[in-house]
Amino acid sequence: MTTLDRLVKFHWHVYMHDFGDRLRLRKNNDPEFHRFECLSVLDLAGLTPSKLGRKVIKIVEDQAKIDSLCFPETMNKMLIINAPGYFSASWSLIKTFLDIRTRNKIDVISDRKKWEKRLRELVSPDQIPSDYGGTATSTHDLLLSEGSSSAISRRYIETVSLRSTHSSQIELTAGEEMTLAVHTKAEGGASFDVISEKKEPIVTGKEVVHPAGVDLPTRVEIGKVRGPGNFKIKCASHTSRFSSELYLIVGECRGTAQGVGSPKRNKSKKWLY
Repeated sequence: MTTLDRLVKFHWHVYMHDFGDRLRLRKNNDPEFHRFECLSVLDLAGLTPSKLGRKVIKIVEDQAKIDSLCFPETMNKMLIINAPGYFSASWSLIKTFLDIRTRNKIDVISDRKKWEKRLRELVSPDQIPSDYGGTATSTHDLLLSEGSSSAISRRYIETVSLRSTHSSQIELTAGEEMTLAVHTKAEGGASFDVISEKKEPIVTGKEVVHPAGVDLPTRVEIGKVRGPGNFKIKCASHTSRFSSELYLIVGECRGTAQGVGSPKRNKSKKWLY
């Protein structure tokens, strides 16, 4: 959906501008503030082997070089949590990109009880999000408040590696209206349908194709659905069964969801906020 060069530039932008703005604001509010170090939590729940390819390792390597050269000593501690068993092999490679001081600041902990305990040792519970064992605002609520309009009450996000056909199901409660959009750089294209639980067509044959030669991903709004009810999203590739293309399905709800709490996630690809 993007390029290595754009990801590296975004990483630089976050440190130089977003973090910079936060530090200047903190300094204005607290004249005694003079040093910044962060505690990072990297949650690997849902990570699959296919997501740890050479491109991902290359991104980690380049970002580690930037951090070491331009932003040294900004990390106080990192916890890598919910790491699957096979991650140990990738971690052995990733560690070689890091200097020894940085490596010694990173703990890899898979067991939830153990990482919750370690997190509480490092951070006051009132600063830890509620979905990570603390009493602070959940990451779900923070993402909605900082990353989007306040009118958005919930998000559905799914990455689809489409080879032939695929279907997903979403559930909306009374009062919710979800706008569905697809982002892609797939030039082969696919068609999307949305069907209600009563098998009534809501969207039929919506074409999503990325034009050749265009760098930025294509976004196509495929339609809106209104709750309550269950809805199926079906997509069919226009390419050969021997190749696959990536599509990102994003649904944004407006309205008050009844009975919706913390985000739900399956083992690999879907988020429901």
